[in-house]
Amino acid sequence: MARFKAVVFDIDHTLIDFIAMKRYAIEHTAWALVDTGLNMTVEEAFNELWKVQLENIESDNWLSEFLKKVQGYETDLQIAAGTKAYQHARDLMQRPYPHTRLTLTKLLKKGVKLGALTDAPSLKGYKRIIGMDFTEFFYEEDGYAIFTPKETGVHKPDPKGFYMVLEKLSVKPYEALMVGDHPVKDIEGARKVGMKTAFAKYGAKGQYRTDLPAFDESQADYVLNDISDLVDIVCQG
Repeated sequence: MARFKAVVFDIDHTLIDFIAMKRYAIEHTAWALVDTGLNMTVEEAFNELWKVQLENIESDNWLSEFLKKVQGYETDLQIAAGTKAYQHARDLMQRPYPHTRLTLTKLLKKGVKLGALTDAPSLKGYKRIIGMDFTEFFYEEDGYAIFTPKETGVHKPDPKGFYMVLEKLSVKPYEALMVGDHPVKDIEGARKVGMKTAFAKYGAKGQYRTDLPAFDESQADYVLNDISDLVDIVCQG
């Protein structure tokens, strides 16, 4: 018998390598902007674009804000070229962390229910799940167990979102494990509703993760160096 009846995943930095996707897309955006007249080197454009992205990580106006910041105006040509380059490169790099598909498959085969709880805007969250071809893993008989702020009306660590996904999966808090990279949103939020927690260390580490607060890993019930660590944690009673 599995130790947990359900596992709930954050998406960004937990299932998908969000930083790798963003940096790849921004690199291509920098090339496109320089090719359409931006008076900067590709390296300069990339570094400034990255700063703007970190400040406006889910904004839809970041490209316009960048152009106004560095040259004082924007052109339709630059917006069109930059947007196309960014979206094309981003879609190519919507890849899960290594061993993610195999891990999710093993969990399902053991009868473990899977859910997702993200703070990403609804359309973007679903695009990432679909881009990784992961929708099949989160399907329940009465619909998908994928929750964004559009469905919950709140952001993590508000308990409402955790309770909604638990209800969808028909499990009690102590029967479920929350997997995420954020100490407050994922780990602290899940602990407060009575869930066990697994810290996705593989997604939290790296020089570009400057957005995370200090965290004592012992506050999580489990620490994952690789997502595949979940199989032994969840499936060995």
